[in-house]
Formats: sequence, structure tokens, C-alpha cells
Amino acid sequence: LNKGGQTIATSDMLKIPPTPDQTVGSYLNNYSISMWVYVNPHSPNVDAYNKESVIMNYGFTDANGVQHVKPMLRYYGGGVNDQPIERNKYVFYFSKYPPTNQYVTEQDTFYDVTIPNQKWNHIVFNYTNNHADVFINGILERSFSMVNAMPTYNDLDTITIGEENGLDGGVANVVYYRHPLSEDQIAFL
Repeated sequence: LNKGGQTIATSDMLKIPPTPDQTVGSYLNNYSISMWVYVNPHSPNVDAYNKESVIMNYGFTDANGVQHVKPMLRYYGGGVNDQPIERNKYVFYFSKYPPTNQYVTEQDTFYDVTIPNQKWNHIVFNYTNNHADVFINGILERSFSMVNAMPTYNDLDTITIGEENGLDGGVANVVYYRHPLSEDQIAFL
């Protein structure tokens, strides 16, 4: 996670291939991304831990600096003045980063949760048209309606892992499925 943003897929890999009568493939809006994540916690004095650091990002950045994500997973170790309950959070973004209309219930497209550190955790994102689900260790953690904040797909989309001077940890077995996974399939993984 600290080796720089490693691109593991490009938009050409993520598109539906064109049919013989088409010249360009189309974007999937029903898919799943599965991965295993391992993070070693550190003191908030370590730069990557006193801010949100990237674990995984599927998306692109527009000319205004807004990241159009589908999804993005970040980790916040906690600032020096944060209470313990505010530290060691995994933050999930489902449409844009930074999010707009934060904390407006119908429009929230991000979610934070505490997941055990120093162990491998299985995370699955299911995207189905205007709906996103996140599963953690086989259990549905949260569902989001994307009606007011639909993800934007673009030829600049990539899936990247980590960032320069990022977290101490790793990501393994990142798999992009061209369909949402069922709860049974997720439990089997």
C-alpha cells in the first residue's frame, strides 16, 4: 500500500467488449469488486495515518479535481487530537471524492467503519444500476441508493491500489466481476 498508486486495471479492461457492429465498448454499471485488505496501525504522527490514505480506487479525476469513484476505499488512522473512537476507520466512497452534500441522509455516498487491523479482511463492493452494497467479511455492512449521485464512467477510469508513502499493509486477490455477486458467492469467497 505504500509503493505508489499501482494501476491494476484500465477502462479498456473494464468495458464490455464491442459487438461486431460497434466500434467502442460500453461501461458496466452492474459489477462487483472483491479484495482482501490488511492494514498495520501506526501512531497519528506517521503522515499516512493522520489523513485519509488510499487503499483502492476505481475511477478518474476530472478537470476540477473531483474524483469520480465507483468505489474508493481509504483509511484514516486518526489525528493527534482525535478521540480513540474517531481513529482507525475505513472510509468507503461510492460516487465522488470529496463527497458533496455530506451528512444529508438521502445523498450520503460515503461510509466509515472500524474493521480489525493486523488481519486480512475481505471486502466486496456490489454495484447494481443505482444501488451499491458493501460486504465486510461476508456480511452486508451497508447499502446505498445512488439515485441522487450516480457514478460517472469514463475512458480515464482505472483501478489503482495504494499511494506513494501510504499505509503499512497490503491488498491481495483484487477481482473485478462483470456482474454483482450473490451473498452465497461472497460467503464462499
